[in-house]
Amino acid sequence: MAMWSVTVFNTTPEGCEALRQQGLEAFRASIVGSWEVTHEGPRWIQALVTQGKAQQVRSDWFPSRYLVPAGQVQPLPLWDWVRAHQEQGFLATLAENDKELAREREYGRMQVHQFHPERLQASASDAVWTVEIWDMH
Repeated sequence: MAMWSVTVFNTTPEGCEALRQQGLEAFRASIVGSWEVTHEGPRWIQALVTQGKAQQVRSDWFPSRYLVPAGQVQPLPLWDWVRAHQEQGFLATLAENDKELAREREYGRMQVHQFHPERLQASASDAVWTVEIWDMH
């Protein structure tokens, strides 16, 4: 099964690097969410790129990196799916109805490592966020 590691940061790649230089605690404070996901995982960010709402700035999967305005990411149903997986775990959230099955097909099944909803909402909608996706084949 194909797996991806996804991390969403509430800052730019340069901001991430500056925070890394400040130390692990400062760097971790920029993470909105981090999870591993099945093969459907990158579809949501690829859809934003196709729609012109995000920009892929690195594409070799080590990692692939995207820039996206927070306002394009904050309202996505993705976060409800992340929250459900965080609360119920990877296997407990098998689709039980058509709505869940549609979400599973769109976002994949996840193992959530971190999710900080307060960071999701605290950022200005025009702030640029970084999404990193690692291929874990």
